[in-house]
Amino acid sequence: MTVIDADILVRALRYPRDDRGTENEAFLARVKAAGERPGITVFSKLEILGIMSFGMNRQQFEELDQDFER
Repeated sequence: MTVIDADILVRALRYPRDDRGTENEAFLARVKAAGERPGITVFSKLEILGIMSFGMNRQQFEELDQDFER
């Protein structure tokens, strides 16, 4: 299992045009192509939800939270 740190997912979700965005997307594509389901730690999930919550309404926040369970 590949465990992905919060900064990778935050960059993909919030800052796709970051200087490291191309490298980030290539990594996520390799993980997806490997056919395995990646994981994150509980702490990373909380960090991501905290960062992403700014500017979201309740429904968007709950949908993001549920996306981690899929």
